[in-house]
Amino acid sequence: MNNEDLIPRDKEDLDFIERLKNKSIIEIKEIIPRLLVWLQDGNWPQATPIMKYFQPHVNEIDSELVEILKGNDPSWKYHIINGLLKNSPAKLNENLIAVLRELAQNPSIADQEEEINLLSEEVLNDLE
Repeated sequence: MNNEDLIPRDKEDLDFIERLKNKSIIEIKEIIPRLLVWLQDGNWPQATPIMKYFQPHVNEIDSELVEILKGNDPSWKYHIINGLLKNSPAKLNENLIAVLRELAQNPSIADQEEEINLLSEEVLNDLE
């Protein structure tokens, strides 16, 4: 089995998650960005199991997460912050904390409309 089998084929594919659960984060490094795409919409059936897989590993995938959080998709940012960062058992590293601070203090208009600044503040306050 190659790692392509760990990426959902479509919105009906839920079989991938059992295969994904058996892989370490290191084994799937090259497909992490493609899996994170499935978090663009938290209502997709694949979103929750992918979030649960990544929650303990947020610091290990921080470069991918920072790229999304610095991007122009407020909905995707919302799902990354609310689904991953807010629920991670890991203590967030400085890269993630810095981007959350930036979102809280200097949100774009689109981020304000999605309340990314408020959500970022909430996560930062929970860290204290």
